[in-house]
Parts: sequence; structure tokens; C-alpha cells
Amino acid sequence: MNREERQKNRYRGSVTSSGEYASARDFGNMVAGIVAGRKGFNWNDTRFAFDVLQGAPEPKVSQLAQRYGQEIGVKIYNSEKLEFEILYNHRRYYNFR
Repeated sequence: MNREERQKNRYRGSVTSSGEYASARDFGNMVAGIVAGRKGFNWNDTRFAFDVLQGAPEPKVSQLAQRYGQEIGVKIYNSEKLEFEILYNHRRYYNFR
């Protein structure tokens, strides 16, 4: 492999919309956190489940990506929950009149 090819392969990852680099593993950990947050799991339960699945406490960098994703997921969960409650209460109000 020549120098140019080594430089291209030096970092395998993607660039976020804000211009930061992240690895596929980072994005995977973020998505896992988003899924947990969207299901309504709090951070302590999420952290415990990830450590159990891993078989040991995960590295700090993985935890940071998971936490970031979990916070996004919780925001989505709360937004969807609010939308459902508004829709449910609207229907209930008009069905009983």
C-alpha cells in the first residue's frame, strides 16, 4: 500500500453534519442508545443492559456515544408520548359530547 492509500485508510468513519468524525462503532453505539431512549428506558437501566450484553463494563468512549443517543431517544419518546396524549384526549373529548 502506498502512502496515499494508507492515509485514506487511516481513519475509517464518517463525518457528521457538524463536521466531526465518528467511527461506525460510535454510530452503532449512538443508535443503540436512541433505540433504548425511544423505548422509554432511563440511563441507569440502559447502562446496565449494555454492560450485561457486553459481558463487562464498556469503554468510556462507547458509553459517551450511547448516552448521547439515549438522550436523543428520550426526546423522541417524550415528543411521541405528548402527541399521543393530545390525540387521545382530543378524541375522548369529542366522543363524549
